Amino acid sequence: MSTPPDLRLLVASDRLELTPAVHRAIAQLSAICHVDLTVARVDTGADDVGTPAPIVFDPDAAPRRIQRLELEEPDAATAIAELSRQHGIDLVMAPAAPRVWWHRTPSFRRRLLARTDVPLWTAGHSLPAMHFHRSLRTIACLLDFEVDPGPLLQRAAAFARRMQARLHVLAVLPPVDDGTLATVLTSDAPLLPAAAAQRIEEWCAGADRPVVDVAVDGLRRGLQRLAGSSRPDVLFVDAERWGLSWPFGFSRTLDALGCPVICVPGGANAGAWSFESMDGTAPVAAAVRPEVVGGLHTPWPSGGIASRAL
Repeated sequence: MSTPPDLRLLVASDRLELTPAVHRAIAQLSAICHVDLTVARVDTGADDVGTPAPIVFDPDAAPRRIQRLELEEPDAATAIAELSRQHGIDLVMAPAAPRVWWHRTPSFRRRLLARTDVPLWTAGHSLPAMHFHRSLRTIACLLDFEVDPGPLLQRAAAFARRMQARLHVLAVLPPVDDGTLATVLTSDAPLLPAAAAQRIEEWCAGADRPVVDVAVDGLRRGLQRLAGSSRPDVLFVDAERWGLSWPFGFSRTLDALGCPVICVPGGANAGAWSFESMDGTAPVAAAVRPEVVGGLHTPWPSGGIASRAL
């Protein structure tokens, strides 16, 4: 009997190939745990994509199983959402598409989040390649005091435990001004950093105590400051706050960050990673030689950078 995977990843691609950031992220995760990878292209009849490019990984940092699927469906987001449900996908990977300033329809990522409760991995074009040449050390989680933090915080905490990484909880409070009195009557959000940190520690009671950082600033600038100081390898955010409510789809702030972002829909079931169905406290599994469907293997360049201790 084969061992179930720790993570089931689905790459939503329009050309049956992996972008450099997605490829490196999959290799990074595969070096830590057992990964099953599905690369799906949805044929909407818009254009001819030609011959699929081979999917190559270093054997020591490769998914144990790779499969390719081609689907015919007018709406790509609907097809990927349904495929995620059918296959028990843990994470859909969809990087930022090239920006088209005159394109006013909702982005693929935004439409996908509106149709599924599966977390979405994404990254902007500014993400440096060297980011993935180090192990996962810091998993950050941006909390919003206006929404239930449970699903987001539990997903991030479980992911950090499995990757043997540190959980770093971030929060941004608006500056206190003359308009603050109006919000006090309708919101239970803390006004001061000390109160915010205390509430976060209460939410995390009974679990490993995370590092907590609270900034007082505008939401976008505050997030940029916190991400710059904490240097997370992955940032978890609430999909409703960052993926669905901003005009024109995803916030440019997320795509400009120096780390990948995982958007967790509010309806996502806490503790639903594949590795938690077996043993959430199991030690990190060694990489195994992968089974490949329709792919080849060539050496993946190794290397690294010095990362400051956090």
